[in-house]
Amino acid sequence: MVRIAELLSLIAGTRSPGPSPLFSPIHILKVILLIRDNGPIGRSRLAILTGLGEGSVKTIINRLRAANIVSSTRRGVVLTGNGVRLGLLLKRLLPKAAFLPRIPITLGRYNYALLVKGMAEMVKIGLEQRDEAVRMGALGATTIIKRGCELIMPPSLKLSEEYPETSRLLLEIFNPEDRDVIIIGCADTPLLAEYGTLSAALTLIGSIELETPQNIR
Repeated sequence: MVRIAELLSLIAGTRSPGPSPLFSPIHILKVILLIRDNGPIGRSRLAILTGLGEGSVKTIINRLRAANIVSSTRRGVVLTGNGVRLGLLLKRLLPKAAFLPRIPITLGRYNYALLVKGMAEMVKIGLEQRDEAVRMGALGATTIIKRGCELIMPPSLKLSEEYPETSRLLLEIFNPEDRDVIIIGCADTPLLAEYGTLSAALTLIGSIELETPQNIR
């Protein structure tokens, strides 16, 4: 068994000796999600959607292929059986995402929000999520948990009382259940907002275990 965060780090090569790669575990996660939702998809398109160079995308695909997560066809890259299972797990954990308009609880021009299922107990006061988003180039991240009928900004701010319009917007878009988490990454570009949110979400789902794909070292 391997944890999600460990798998992404192993594929990214961030635990290997030598120079640091030009991509991170979050880029690996983004590529898997893009192939899941758009496959078969070509390297050029992946490079555009990830903001990476085609050389980096080629390396990522080769590593995902070696891990038996993707395979290449004439039409582009697709998930293997292992990849499909990983993609379904990620879909259960991260079922919905959306870009939001400017709202008073965030700082950036672009806001990318992600629903994380059933992970409220993993949230302390949201600083870990904010710090991980900043490491990926975002301006920050706001973490909100669903507690009963209320959306709460840790430790105890009730969104419905302080920011009622934002509360209604998030409830309408995500329809969260008790113990769900909504993370909103903000940045000056859409891609950095998305990467910041994914990085913040990985602090919550990264410890979940899955079967180790072959050829992972």
